[in-house]
Amino acid sequence: MFLLESVLGWIKLSSLVGLLILVNGCAVNSITPPLPEGMALSERNEYLTKAIDDLLRVEQGDSDPGVSVVVFKDGKIVCQRSKGKALIEGILGESGVQITSETVFDIASVAKPITATAIMQMVERKRLTLKDSVRKWLPYLPSMYEGITIHDLMSHQSGLKDQSTINTLEHKMGLDRVSNRQLIQRYVDDPLLEFTPGSSSQYLNINYVLLAEIIAKSSGVSYARYLHENIFAPLDMRSTYVFGESAPVGVEQALNFGKDTKTYGFTFALTGAMGIYSTTKDLASFSIGLLSGKLVSKDTLRLMTSDQSGSKVGWRVHHYGYGWFVPEETTGLNEFFHPGGIAGYQSMIYIGYEKSFGVVSLSNGGKRTGEIINAIGEIVRRTYVH
Repeated sequence: MFLLESVLGWIKLSSLVGLLILVNGCAVNSITPPLPEGMALSERNEYLTKAIDDLLRVEQGDSDPGVSVVVFKDGKIVCQRSKGKALIEGILGESGVQITSETVFDIASVAKPITATAIMQMVERKRLTLKDSVRKWLPYLPSMYEGITIHDLMSHQSGLKDQSTINTLEHKMGLDRVSNRQLIQRYVDDPLLEFTPGSSSQYLNINYVLLAEIIAKSSGVSYARYLHENIFAPLDMRSTYVFGESAPVGVEQALNFGKDTKTYGFTFALTGAMGIYSTTKDLASFSIGLLSGKLVSKDTLRLMTSDQSGSKVGWRVHHYGYGWFVPEETTGLNEFFHPGGIAGYQSMIYIGYEKSFGVVSLSNGGKRTGEIINAIGEIVRRTYVH
């Protein structure tokens, strides 16, 4: 179940079960009726579409920053809805641009499942192993980091100190236009560990920044090129690109709060942990491709969606697999998800493997549209799980 709380641009996910989502002070149940017993799949799909339409009609304005959502079931898209503005009227002299399923958003930390998928592709191709030390691929790192493995990075058990979270004005300004290598240099210059690698867990962007650099080193091409050739192009994700690349011709980008492209007034240049721009349509293709075995094998996906962290990831209430938040002690292929959020952009991929459904939601209106994303997630889960 989806309860996202925006904390200085970051998102945390509360319990999947047992909560009632509130939107603008009104429970979802007051907007959508309970799901009747014994409904056929076609009836469930109709219920889902009507419930989402009713929610958006009540909670989302046409002229406000908004939401794009795609729901898929059994490998097929069953509902796609968008409402609100990618660019609000009066900004940059424009007249306002409507959000669609092909509007590009900054997906924030939803980049992590994509980065993790790329790593697991190379594991399958025997280009690297999860037991490899980070220094095997990035030998310029301090010897103190020798014990950090790719497994530790993937599951947020590296023990590295956090130098990449945007939580104060000083940190924000200190990350303006900082590249992956520049951030990593800070760890070279100040090699500290918060805990012994593998002994605990803490959700950190640096873990996935390092993974992006490992992808580039082990593949022999840039992180962006690897993703394009091995994930985006094979799945026809034509509107998806990595920070630093030119946006594909013709794409319309949603501005955060409908006003700006910058993150808290500066340029956030890190990739791997974040730094990917995509659409709900493309991310649905990624999710369906992942479930169908087009990107990695079923056994690999089981590994990615098993509890690898063995504990809650920092202040977050869930455990972590490889690139996905997962239930405690899960052995994989159950429920898995990843939220993202930064400077008005809020995003979510949630997948229910056993029932073969999922939802991708992207928004540009901050906490308010994040709450709508949560409510949509609960409608989807209610439709197919119960």
